[in-house]
Amino acid sequence: MTRKVAVGLDGGLKSALAVELLRRQGYEPVCVTMAVFDPEAAAAQTFHGGCFTCREREKLAAISALAGRLGATHSVIELKDEYRAHVLDYFRGEHLLGRAPGPCVECNRHVKFGVFMERALEAAGADLFATGHCARIGRDGKGGFTLCAGADVLRDQSYNLWRLAPEQFSTILFPVGELTAAQVRGLARECGLSDLAENAQEQSFVPQDECPGLYEPGDIAPGSVVDRRGRVVGRHKGIVCYSVGQRFGIVAQCGPEPVFVSEIEPDRNVLVVEGRQALLSDAFMADEVRWLLGWGIDSPSEFEVKIRVRHAPAPATVSPIAEGRVLVRFANPQLAVAPGQSAVFYRDGVVWGGGVIA
Repeated sequence: MTRKVAVGLDGGLKSALAVELLRRQGYEPVCVTMAVFDPEAAAAQTFHGGCFTCREREKLAAISALAGRLGATHSVIELKDEYRAHVLDYFRGEHLLGRAPGPCVECNRHVKFGVFMERALEAAGADLFATGHCARIGRDGKGGFTLCAGADVLRDQSYNLWRLAPEQFSTILFPVGELTAAQVRGLARECGLSDLAENAQEQSFVPQDECPGLYEPGDIAPGSVVDRRGRVVGRHKGIVCYSVGQRFGIVAQCGPEPVFVSEIEPDRNVLVVEGRQALLSDAFMADEVRWLLGWGIDSPSEFEVKIRVRHAPAPATVSPIAEGRVLVRFANPQLAVAPGQSAVFYRDGVVWGGGVIA
């Protein structure tokens, strides 16, 4: 009897290729998509791109047609309440605190590989769940499974998966994670899916210029932009519109060099801006640390540490400070270490663990 696999189909090339690869491997793929859009969200009709979009009905129809094209059945699971609680509310709360949220990390943790995976397995009558993520599942040498970076280094998505529980990996498949970008393009042509190539890039949860629509009018108030000496050099349109490391359009008032957001002070509704050199950090603390391999560390250990999704992992020493807290010290200073973002610890492509930058 052919083994069924529930496949999270999102309409993009990689999830479609996952369906095709699984079929070639002898599985029976059953396509499932989560519906997350909440029409009652603030300014809901302004969201046109990203995962959270007012065009969701149109998007779901296109995904259903794609499943038919792939020769697979398709069903939709309604998860707008869970998405609002674990992604939208989290995102708003972090931004209002002046922190840089990681919505994809929390979505994967609570929604996509949480309640969605659970319901998708039940709906498909399957015991395996697959997605088009560029990541890999490996073995930890002690009989368990672990998370590894994808073969395509530039599109690796393991960073956003570090909060999954190790016991989940025995039921998760990442068929596309073994492919390079060139192999993805070749397979797309071979399968007649080249038209999906424009959707092959990782999609943001909400485009940056649409983020203000997530907030109530009272949450967004213009305020002062100051330099490190406290001198007012401009105005901002609301702290939720900015993140640490973002270039700010003030030059003349601060000198000839471009300036960037170096700190967000929500209590004063103030942005602090400085030159690029001031954004370099050689160390930071991380909280909520968890170890995917189970055994963690009890003394300073060397890792490559990634501090945002498009950051190349950098050599660093990770030292345990207290339960769930570590000090990370880079071999070379890194740009724009942002509180709220994830720090993920790699060794030889294996995700050992991670934490939240404090």
